[in-house]
Amino acid sequence: MKRAYKSYAKALPGLKKMGMTSGLLRKIIGTLEASCGVVLTLVPGRPKDVANFLLLLVMLAVLFFHQLVGDPLKRYAHSPCLWDPADLPTPHCSAD
Repeated sequence: MKRAYKSYAKALPGLKKMGMTSGLLRKIIGTLEASCGVVLTLVPGRPKDVANFLLLLVMLAVLFFHQLVGDPLKRYAHSPCLWDPADLPTPHCSAD
């Protein structure tokens, strides 16, 4: 994960000019995702829409970063997109 963020930080020279390191980029994205998750869980109304929009922007930025550095599709195709219901364990009912 750390190597991936290093390649993203190197791919955008504007981030480097602003003094943003890969560690800082990782912390900013993680903090933004965590705070949006808290808002989605605890705060009703309009802030949920804002949090959803921010998460959408983060995901679009992540896709852009992956395309920019030339990552293969399997690296950034998230597991929910490739989820197979057949992989779930089947419940076993006992006849007691």
